[in-house]
Parts: sequence; C-alpha cells; structure tokens
Amino acid sequence: MLAIKDNNISKLNVIKLEAVNDSIQWLNIKDINGAEALTQQYSEIYQQYHVNNKWILMINPENNSLGGMENISKKTFSKILQVNSNKVTVKVENIETALRKGNCSAVILNNASFTEEELSQLYLSAKEGNTQCIILNNKKLMH
Repeated sequence: MLAIKDNNISKLNVIKLEAVNDSIQWLNIKDINGAEALTQQYSEIYQQYHVNNKWILMINPENNSLGGMENISKKTFSKILQVNSNKVTVKVENIETALRKGNCSAVILNNASFTEEELSQLYLSAKEGNTQCIILNNKKLMH
C-alpha cells in the first residue's frame, strides 16, 4: 500500500473547505499505540457505529485485539465483516464502492496507507454513502 503523507484531513487540497464545513467527519485517521489501545478503539467504534441491519467492515483487523472485546457477545460479531488482504486483494476502488453503497455503518482499515488523492476519494465516497471511514495505525506494529 501507499504511504500516508499527512494525517490531517483538512490539508487535503481537493476537499479542504468541504471537510472543514462538514458537521460529521467522514474520514478519521487515528494513531494507536499497542494492542490494548487498539482493542479499546475497536470497542468504542463498535459501540458508536453498531446499527441494526448495517455491517461494520474491518479490513485487516488485528485478531488479538478484536478478540479482546469481551463486552460484545458472539452473536453481535455476525454484523462484523472481516477481510484480510493476505487472502483477498483489497483495492482502493473496492473500499470506495463499499463506502458509497451505504450497507456499512463504518469501514475500518488497519495499518493502511494512502496518497492524499486516495484519501480524498475515500472521504467523498464515505460522505456519499453516509458511512464512517476510520483508519487505525498501530504504531507499535509499524516499522
């Protein structure tokens, strides 16, 4: 994948004014430090975006951190769709399509990196589909 050049969405030239004026920030990039913090983020995201009849799509979830979410019953995991890029090719276009369709309340990308142009497209797709796009970068795992 490509490198994230800047974690601040307001610096993306294409959507700078639009992003500043949005009441909801459709694209959120968070730096996490360690498995415990990542588990906490997964729990918070799940609680915030768990909506009946909508999925939470997790691309490359860290299974150890996902497994640490004790407060979520096994039944509710049926609404979490996990995709691993080592088993399936995950393209930016596919992520954009998932965001635009609106079948998910949130799409979570773990340790993903994109160019500014790709981030702009993800933002616009998320906004169009009313789907939150969250990129979690675990600094403890990244080199």
